[in-house]
Amino acid sequence: MNTTKQDSLNTIQQAMDLAAQGKMEPAEYFLLRAHEIDPSSTVGCVLGWFYAQQMKDQAKGDRYLYKAVLQDRKNATSTLELAVYLYETHRLDRACAWFYRCLRCPDKRVHPVALYFLARIYQQWNRPERTIRYLNLALRMKPDFEAASRFLNRLKKSGLAENYTSNDSNPGQLRF
Repeated sequence: MNTTKQDSLNTIQQAMDLAAQGKMEPAEYFLLRAHEIDPSSTVGCVLGWFYAQQMKDQAKGDRYLYKAVLQDRKNATSTLELAVYLYETHRLDRACAWFYRCLRCPDKRVHPVALYFLARIYQQWNRPERTIRYLNLALRMKPDFEAASRFLNRLKKSGLAENYTSNDSNPGQLRF
């Protein structure tokens, strides 16, 4: 996994401070400078989110996030960042595909988060059986995952979780 250089992190911090003050053009300059110092996938993800959220330039945000993932295909964090970004921008089909790709990454720390977001997507698509299944899998991998636990409890209160149960015959196996 790439490590981000300290100079780049300092420049990113300056950019975030400027963005918090509403000074977007200088913040953009510092982020581009950080990307020149360290063109790692981590900095690319930060730049992509900045363009998408702060500058409202979805095309540039897309470009930097996709480039970050392609730069380091085994980096589960960048893949997850792209998937969450696509989810946040309501491109659920693409987000779903990238969350599944996260599940194929060797870094298992992102798997519960990917499963949680897959559950959110399938809930929006009115697929309660998959929603419950992915929430149960996420909680099995990370029992203290508070957001997934709250979501599952909300589904139980609505009565939806009572009608659908996960596949408990194979508790450790992921099947899609």
